[in-house]
Amino acid sequence: MPSPPMLSPRTRRFLIKLHRWTGLIIGLWIVTQSITGLAIIWREDLDRLLVPSLLRGSGGPVSIDVQAALDVLRAAAPGTRIARIELPAYEDGVYRAWLGSSGGSLSVKVATVDPATGKVLGIQPLGAIPGELLFRLHYALLAGDDGRFVIGLLGTVYLLFLVITGPLLWWPGGARLKAGFTMKLDAGRARMLLDLHRVTGVVACVVLIPLVTTGALTALKPQLQTAFALRNLSIPAVTAQPGVPLRPADSFVATALAQQPGSVARELRFAGAQGQNVTVIVGTPRGEATGRLYFNGYDGNVVARYDRATVPPAIDVPETILWLHKGELFGAAGRLVIAATALVPLLLAVTGVWMWLRRTRARRRSGSTKPLPQSRPA
Repeated sequence: MPSPPMLSPRTRRFLIKLHRWTGLIIGLWIVTQSITGLAIIWREDLDRLLVPSLLRGSGGPVSIDVQAALDVLRAAAPGTRIARIELPAYEDGVYRAWLGSSGGSLSVKVATVDPATGKVLGIQPLGAIPGELLFRLHYALLAGDDGRFVIGLLGTVYLLFLVITGPLLWWPGGARLKAGFTMKLDAGRARMLLDLHRVTGVVACVVLIPLVTTGALTALKPQLQTAFALRNLSIPAVTAQPGVPLRPADSFVATALAQQPGSVARELRFAGAQGQNVTVIVGTPRGEATGRLYFNGYDGNVVARYDRATVPPAIDVPETILWLHKGELFGAAGRLVIAATALVPLLLAVTGVWMWLRRTRARRRSGSTKPLPQSRPA
């Protein structure tokens, strides 16, 4: 005897309507997330391609160190606090500094210095750099913490009402499992698009479910840390000492690299009235961040450190979730899988809207208010 259906007809009809209308309501956001997510996977390369005058140096031998770059920038923008400086990551890379704040405001100024010539290449608002703009649209709808919270809620809705209901509606039963993966491409456009929607959707769910889950968790990080008592690493604040000079920036880099053998320095951050709270972020040569060291800017002592080998799980979990969301678990291959998966919601949105429009037109032509036969979205 055939196995009973997983869903009763009434439950199935309800889930189909929930799946359809959730997709139509948040479809524009889903498409936006897919496009921006795909773009920011390689946002550094995208920025270097589109804004070469700001983000590509001459490529000659490095002639200035980090401290010299900071001095050049302070001379070019007197009285402006440098909150963060990123070190060159390419042969023709540049020192990139954030002036005034290291936060996500699009009005923050970004300045770059050619490490070979010591020349300031330009000072522009963050919003003028395409990759940075797309990143903040993807992460927070260009609306700061409020936008980030909305992204988390929309991601939860997407996960529960689309990514999970799709496979439930697709399930053909154990005896017909093979048929559930069959696409009849020669049975007319309507059937082809229906099969493309449901089969592509259910196969992609293998990656979509963890991708959307980690994205929503990353966006809701502050709320989850409060709810589950997860706290960031406790970092002792260094009290400002007016008139006392800070140690050269390169001394912090040297200490960080000595304590993290095999790493490369990626950026330095300066907090406090005098920039006396110094953070050095280190990573692997392939670009993956692996740890942070926090310094007293006056004496160069390490006041705290973060790396996956030494911190408690409660501190490491949010960083690990973001690491998984970006596909860095498997390096370049992982990013390629994430990129391919980012295209799937675009396909599902197009085929889903087409099926809805076709259904709506058919009902109008028939003049009937009776529901048409329900399809099986994925």
